[in-house]
Amino acid sequence: MPTPLDKILDCHPYNPDDIQIFLTISSLYSFFTKNGLVQRWLEVNWVAKNSSDGDIINVYNQDPIHNSSEKPLLTMYPKKYPSGYFRTAIKIPVEASFLNPQQKSPCMGYWATYFNEKGKIQASTCLKMHPFWMERISKYISHLRLDEIMIPGSHDSGSFSYNKKTIPYTGYKYSQELSIFNQMVYGLRYFDLRVGYYEKTYAKYFINHNFLKTDHTVKSVLDQVKLFLKTSKREIIILDFHNFPHGFKTEEIHVKLLNLIKSELGLFFIPYNLSNTTLNNIWKSDKNIIVSYNYKFKNGTPAYLWPSIPRAWGNKHDKESLRAYFQEVFSKPTPKGLWAAMAEMTPDTLFILLHPENGLRNMAEQINKEVTHWFRDLYWQKANIVATDYFLGNHVIDVAIQTNQLKVKLRYCKKLRLYYNSNLEKENPFSTIKHGEGAAKRYQANGSHFDAMTVLSCPKPIPKVNLVSRPKHNTVFVGITRVDNQRECNNIQGNAQICQMKQLRCHTDETTKM
Repeated sequence: MPTPLDKILDCHPYNPDDIQIFLTISSLYSFFTKNGLVQRWLEVNWVAKNSSDGDIINVYNQDPIHNSSEKPLLTMYPKKYPSGYFRTAIKIPVEASFLNPQQKSPCMGYWATYFNEKGKIQASTCLKMHPFWMERISKYISHLRLDEIMIPGSHDSGSFSYNKKTIPYTGYKYSQELSIFNQMVYGLRYFDLRVGYYEKTYAKYFINHNFLKTDHTVKSVLDQVKLFLKTSKREIIILDFHNFPHGFKTEEIHVKLLNLIKSELGLFFIPYNLSNTTLNNIWKSDKNIIVSYNYKFKNGTPAYLWPSIPRAWGNKHDKESLRAYFQEVFSKPTPKGLWAAMAEMTPDTLFILLHPENGLRNMAEQINKEVTHWFRDLYWQKANIVATDYFLGNHVIDVAIQTNQLKVKLRYCKKLRLYYNSNLEKENPFSTIKHGEGAAKRYQANGSHFDAMTVLSCPKPIPKVNLVSRPKHNTVFVGITRVDNQRECNNIQGNAQICQMKQLRCHTDETTKM
């Protein structure tokens, strides 16, 4: 039977009783501007376990928290939409020019607020970009490796178009609608690149989508990456040169491509010998680009290249098949090192012939909401890289950021469950339990009497943990000792929300001395 502490230590990024709200942009386009730019619909998404008839959601074009007189663009009643999704009539043109990652606010001009029937704000959000999220949450992830965090990315990243009306079949050529630079500004950190070699052209190397050549040169992509890196020191970018579907007939063509990549970005390369180190050590090296290259060179792989990144690619063209595929993938141990979940649907030749008007936008529209659910609620603990099509139609970037902030607590919450389930000796309530699995052998589980407890926040690895039992007061205290012998803890009542912890100093009489 689970105890209150078991519930608290089950550190999920989201409390299932909390109301969540977020904005996405439809993968489908609605109209075109006079300049031919694609326009898409703004979408409102929410999770509310117990919504009431009087609950409302308002959408604004200014922040209502700081502009209380702001009138909403629209008002809707979530109870009428049990799917937790509403596509508005608000049209948003795609950003063809480069965004400004240095702008004061990350919000992109639209806000949504959830009010309960009493008019109290339950949740609020905006359509936002995350240009420096790794730096912003660095205190949470600095001690983790890259393969221990969730990294949002795009599939066929260089196959983007924002101003061309598609004709039959060409809708299958493009997977994205934003430039590589703007993808990075929004928060993506993994980029799946396919390159074709075209000998008779001036640029030679172009981004392909399989055998289809785009208008984007590899040089233009590298220039955009370099431009973004000038604004940031801690955002780690992964360029995965995964496939070479056209023109790569000799190794010399690969070598020339590597020379191009190295000439543009070589100063930023993270060598493969740092693959097993922490983000903090990578930041100390002043390097922030990983180049993964899927080719075996005759004389061995250069030290600055990372090997091909394994990927879980379902090759499915319907939602249920992809769902079943990921259920199987995440039921097994995940690969060691970096690996990618390719969370998009893939048409086969017959599907394309039977549905010439559909295109990848339609397929992304079908799957993106499911992808948000899968990686927010089901696979967040195991997922590493998550790559999607038309990524603004899902919430994976925010899910990754919030999940990564919980990773540190999750790691030590698991250890604390071990300590807690090994009950404190009643005849010796002041006990020191050393870091390690020996704790379980020294104590027997029985935590049913504890209603209030103290759980540590874990910004760093713990050398020792104190547990102090005071059964008369229905209390357990957990304290940590650091090098400076200061003790910090979090106080949580038994009915507290999962993992929402208020930080305080533990009094010395509440912990034993070490």
